Order: sequence, then structure tokens, then C-alpha cells
Amino acid sequence: MKIGTTARVLVAGAAVLAAFGVSGTAQADAPGQLLQFRSPSGNIACEFTTAIGGKPGIVCNIADYTYTPPQRPDWCKDGNWGSSFFLAEGGTPAFGCQGQGFSSDGLPILYFSHSTTSGNITCLSEAEGITCTDTSTGHYFRVARESYELH
Repeated sequence: MKIGTTARVLVAGAAVLAAFGVSGTAQADAPGQLLQFRSPSGNIACEFTTAIGGKPGIVCNIADYTYTPPQRPDWCKDGNWGSSFFLAEGGTPAFGCQGQGFSSDGLPILYFSHSTTSGNITCLSEAEGITCTDTSTGHYFRVARESYELH
């Protein structure tokens, strides 16, 4: 997938947000809504956030994976590449350049067959991984230990 200038800015912003945001206690805007969560295994941690330009977005980071990510881009020289995924409302999903590791400790679990939504983005937890979809565009990413998909 070729990443244009706008996507680079969003992904770079996601890297900053991911570096600071995936820890702590979940807060909810509505009953049953998780703004931060982890997969049942604790291998994937996600956070709904605000992207550059004020659009809602989701960042998910995976600790251990066996898939092969795309080649590291030049703009991601110092960060971890291949373990961070980002989707902003109205945008397309992309890899992020994560500045530091993450911890899913203390995050609430999004159990299999359960979902949580913020704005137009819904994330579903399944045994096959976590899928986050922008329901206004149909764009999504799916991340699991063995594979990923950006659409």
C-alpha cells in the first residue's frame, strides 16, 4: 500500500498518540463503551483517540506477532515498525511508527464476540483477532498474531 503525504501525517500523529495513550484506566462516554481495551490474551491493546484534524480514530498495538509487515518507510527511522495500526474516521487504515512499547496491563478486556464503538468506528474482538471498522466508509484493519489486513 502506498502511503501519501496526508496518510504519513496521520500515521505520524498516531505514533505519538500510541506512544502516550495505551495505558491507564478505561473511561466511557456511554455505558458499555470502552475507550481503551485489550484482547483477551492481552497481546493487542487499543485506544480510541483524536487524530490530527480532530477526527476520531483508533490505534491498536500488538506485542507479539509472526506476520511479516511491509518494508519500513524512511519516515520511520527510530520507532518500532509493524506493531501499530491506525484508522481515522473517513481515512484508510495504515501502519504507525510506534515510539515505544505498550502495556495492556490494567486495560479492560474486550471479550470475543463483543464490540465497542466510538463515533463511526467499531472494534470487534474475535478469536481470529481484533477488527476495527469505520462504518461510514467500510475501511478497516484486522490484526492478529499470525496476520493482518488493511482494507
